Amino acid sequence: MGLGMLKIFILFLSIFLFFACSDSSDEKLVKTKFLSISKAPINNEPVSINQKISLEFSADLDISSVDDSSVYILDKNNDLVGLYIGVGNPDNKIILTPYEFLKPSSIYSIVVTTRVKDIQNRSLSQNYVYQFTTLSDTLDTTPLKIRAIKPDNGSSNILAQTNIA
Repeated sequence: MGLGMLKIFILFLSIFLFFACSDSSDEKLVKTKFLSISKAPINNEPVSINQKISLEFSADLDISSVDDSSVYILDKNNDLVGLYIGVGNPDNKIILTPYEFLKPSSIYSIVVTTRVKDIQNRSLSQNYVYQFTTLSDTLDTTPLKIRAIKPDNGSSNILAQTNIA
């Protein structure tokens, strides 16, 4: 092999190694361009009617972007379910706690919109909608009854000493 051919071969080999070993920034951008949900309730696993629902994200969230218009639950009639929305510790979790028990054997949808942002201002690539079904749990709807009031009605200073069972 001549000296000229050797130089051309080394040049091509250098170019090949440069591109093969370099980190492709386009590929890296695709991997990190959007926030993602990395953990949600298991598909096809019914959820208890009184269970808190946890969503885990790929990064810590901007807490100010998490509210009842960016994360919510809809029932089968597309009515909003009242719930408390909290950000877990670490800050990559959203915990949804319905104000009332969910209806047994019913279909619900969790919606997380692109308004939810992480601390790097990334959002989901599109709204996330996850359907789940509740267990056929039953609720004890027996009204509470007062068993006893202590002290008895004839006692003085009742407000300071009242103990209701």
